[in-house]
Amino acid sequence: ESEEVFQRWCEDIARIMAEDKQMIKNVFQKFDKNRNGLISRQEFKDGVKALQLPDTDEEIKSLVGILDKDGNNEIDYAEFSKDLRVKHRALQELSVVHNPAEPIDRTRSLTPTQ
Repeated sequence: ESEEVFQRWCEDIARIMAEDKQMIKNVFQKFDKNRNGLISRQEFKDGVKALQLPDTDEEIKSLVGILDKDGNNEIDYAEFSKDLRVKHRALQELSVVHNPAEPIDRTRSLTPTQ
């Protein structure tokens, strides 16, 4: 289930950043409020809310767990960008990247329904 949540989150972020090649860096910098080069769990949660993406505490915990490759409870830029770049390229190849004329559904849950 965590992987499915992560997959959907990556798709949403990839759609948001489709128009701007620097968007991953910009999103990281917006999440990193204290500018220490790391995103804490709270900064990540606040950043997701600022982007108006659906989230629950459990989804945030799952996403941080997946992104935090070294397990230090913080996400550095390399961790943040790696999976997002891969997902963004895959979506571009599939032509699924967000069309700015179409709004992103920010009301749906990232957690799959049973």
